[in-house]
Parts: sequence; C-alpha cells; structure tokens
Amino acid sequence: MRKTKQNEYEELKTSLKTGSFLPFYIFYGEESYLMEYSISEIRKKLVQPDMESFNLIVLEGSAVTLDNLSDAVLSYPVMAEKKLVILRDFDILKPPAAMQEGIRMLLTELPEYLCLIVCYDTIPFSTGKALPLMDLVKEKAAIVNFQKSGEAELVKWIKRRFSALNKSIETKEAEYLIFISGALMNSLIHEIEKIASFAKNKEITQTDIDAVVTKALEAQVYQMTDSISNGDLNKSFQTLRTLLLMKYDPILLCGAVTRQMLRLYSAKLALKEGRHIDDLMKVWGMKSTYPAEKLFTACRNFSIESLQKGLEYCTIADQELKRTALDKQRVLEMLLIQIAASKEGAK
Repeated sequence: MRKTKQNEYEELKTSLKTGSFLPFYIFYGEESYLMEYSISEIRKKLVQPDMESFNLIVLEGSAVTLDNLSDAVLSYPVMAEKKLVILRDFDILKPPAAMQEGIRMLLTELPEYLCLIVCYDTIPFSTGKALPLMDLVKEKAAIVNFQKSGEAELVKWIKRRFSALNKSIETKEAEYLIFISGALMNSLIHEIEKIASFAKNKEITQTDIDAVVTKALEAQVYQMTDSISNGDLNKSFQTLRTLLLMKYDPILLCGAVTRQMLRLYSAKLALKEGRHIDDLMKVWGMKSTYPAEKLFTACRNFSIESLQKGLEYCTIADQELKRTALDKQRVLEMLLIQIAASKEGAK
C-alpha cells in the first residue's frame, strides 16, 4: 500500500532526475505546462525513439475500452525495463459501469514494468468519496497536483526562459510580466517568445512587455480602478471599451470590477489595522507581491466609506445588467463614474 505523501509533485521532480518512476500516476491541476513537461521528460527517460511503437501507448477519452486498456497495461515492454501508457481525458475514478470491475482488477495488480499516467486535462478531477474507484486509486497511485508556481520560483523560470532566447530580464520586470499576463506557465511561455522576438536589446524592459503582451482580464481591471484612483476617468473608460471590443461579457466585467473593489476594501482595512502585504496575499491567494503592492498604493486614494459606496454601486450595476433590455455599456460606464464620484465626494 502506498503511503500518503504531502507533496507528490516534489517526489515526481526527484524521479525526473533519477529516472525511477512508479507504476501509476494521476496528473491534474491548472498548470498544464508543468504537466506536459513532466510527461515529456518521463517519455524521454523511459521510451527509446525507435521503440515508441512498442513501448508508448496513448489512449484518449471515448476511444478507451476495457480491451485496449487491458492490452496496454498487461503487454510486456520490448527491449526495455518499462513501458509508458498515457490515458487522457478518461475518468478512471468513475469509468462506465460496464468497465468498473475490469478496471478495478487491472489497478489492483499493476505490473512493475508499467508506468501508467492518467492525465486529467480537459476533464475535471474530483476526489469525492462516492466515486467507485477512489479508494483503490488513492492506495495505488501517486496523485500529482500541478499547481501554479510561487512567485520566486516563477521569476527564476522566466529568467531561464529568456536566457535560453539570448535575452535577460530583471526581477522587477519579471514580476510585472506575471502580473499582466497571469501566473500560468502555459500562457507565459508564448508571451516570453513574443517579447524576445520584439525586443531590440538584450535586456527586457517594461516597454518591451507592454508593446506585445496580451494583458489578462485581472490586469486590465486593475488598470481601470488605478485610473480612477489617479483621477483619470477617461483612461478608465478606454480600458473598459477595449474589453468590450474584445467581447468580454458585461456581467463578467462587472463581477471583475466588484472583486477588485473588494480587494481595495480589504487592502484599506489591512492598512488601517497595521497589516502587511503578506497578510493581503494570503487573503486573496496571490502568488506575486506586485498586485498586492498596487492595491496598497491605490487604496490610499480611497476612503473606507467611498469603497463601501462603490461596492453598493457594483451590486446595483450587476442587477441592472441582468435586465437584458438595458444598454450594458452605459451601465458599466455609469458604474465607473459613480465609483469615481464616491471617491471624490469622500475627500
């Protein structure tokens, strides 16, 4: 029986270095880049290119049957110690009823020459106790959650990626890139390639980043409220109109503004109570100090009363937006005007 481990991902990283792998893994999580990187490294370690047709089997979703899964699991590797079987988009915790008993038997006695990876990518992974094979999978598998990396680790990774492209980036600029692009490697890797191709000099600047990076919704909402905080309502309107042209749902945008107002409100309370950036990051699950610092800066231009009033306006706007006959852009623009007016009125 497998022992429960606090961090199966850390053990997997050790295995990637040593080349010694367990017979059974469950891979899931929001960081798909790390998931695919790990699968690629396992493949390199276990499967010789000229033997892939024998020692690498990939089964996907609805194409999975008990017969082809049994053949994949039980057939011996050819001229190798192990074979790799990758099962994608198939919920092994809750297989079709007709397959449950057969899969249970397969998982009970997995051969040592096997490395089976069940990859939850486009389907959700759930650990509910009612799932038919949950107890057995917990006993037999290393369940690896590929989570977003922490800021320090992500900054190091960004620096390595730029270095591989003969560019360099300082920590401050890397943190800014995380903020405006998001903290997922899968999206960051494409932005890094764009920036490196665009930048004329070896050292990456914030200007290079702003010129080509597609800003995440959260970063643009930060920009809207920052513009209001700085007294530039027109710039806030420009950001809103850009988001609407990008076909963002107005109700979604209203929700994003509401969340940002809540963040500002919590930052204001934290400042009043003498709390620090780390406390704010814990409350909102932030991986980077950059957005927390921006919140602390922006909230100083609001009073607690103006933020409370702004949240009331957000609630009213959300209700109005759900009445489909209304001009949704006008509702959102009025929301920004009201937030700005409450800020000015509180001075």
